[in-house]
Amino acid sequence: MSRYSATVLADSPIRYYRLGEPSGTVATDSGSQAQNGTIHTGVTLATASVVRTDTANTAMTFASASSGYISMPTTSLPTGSAHWTIEAWVKMPTVPTDAGYYTIAEFGTDTANQAAAILVNSKLFFCNTFTTTHAAALAVAVDGAVYHVVGYYDGTSYGLYVNGVFQSSVVATPAVGTTYAYIGAEGTTQGDFFNGAIDEVAFYSTTLSAARILAHWNAGYHLMMSDGYGGVFS
Repeated sequence: MSRYSATVLADSPIRYYRLGEPSGTVATDSGSQAQNGTIHTGVTLATASVVRTDTANTAMTFASASSGYISMPTTSLPTGSAHWTIEAWVKMPTVPTDAGYYTIAEFGTDTANQAAAILVNSKLFFCNTFTTTHAAALAVAVDGAVYHVVGYYDGTSYGLYVNGVFQSSVVATPAVGTTYAYIGAEGTTQGDFFNGAIDEVAFYSTTLSAARILAHWNAGYHLMMSDGYGGVFS
C-alpha cells in the first residue's frame, strides 16, 4: 500500500479502481464494495503513473477518444439525491477545445440530471449530470499536465475541486439513476470517450470535505521531504 492509496482508503471509498493491472480485462475494485470493472478494447494497460508519489502503481491510457472504456456494475452506487464524490487523476496529451467532452468517470442514466460525472470540455473540467452542467473549473486545463479532479454532491449543491482547490458549485437536486457506470466513457451506448491517461479512480457514498480533498492532492503530489523534490508536477 502506498502513502497515496492509504490516504484514499482512510476515507472509505465504496469503489476504488487503482488501474495498475499489468494485463487482462479486469479492473480490480479495492473499495468496500469489491465490484470489479471490465476493461474494454481501446485501453492500454501499464502506462506511466499519473500520481507523482506512487510511480510503482501504473495507470491506464484511453488512447483514441473514439473507443476504450471500463464498465462497472451499478450495484449499490449512490442513487436519487444521495451524497456522492468522484475522484480521479488524469493527464491528456491534448485537451479538447470543441463541443465534445472527454468523460473521466460517470454513473447514472441518460436523462438530464440523472447522472453523476466528472469530465473535461473546451479546456475546462466539469461536474456534470448528463446534459446539465452544474460546476466548472475556473482554470483552463493545459495539454500534457497532470490534474487531480474531484466532483461531488453534498445534498444541496454540486461542486468541483481541481488540484486540491475549490472551483465552483451550484444548488441543484439530482435524481441519479442506475443504467450504467463507466470510467472513460458516458451513456448507455458509450460516447464522449476519454483521450489520455486515467489513474486512481475512487467513488464515495459521502461528500469528501475540503480538508480531505486537499489531503488526497497533497498525498499524491508532494513527495516526502527526504526525497528532496519540489516544483510543479506536469
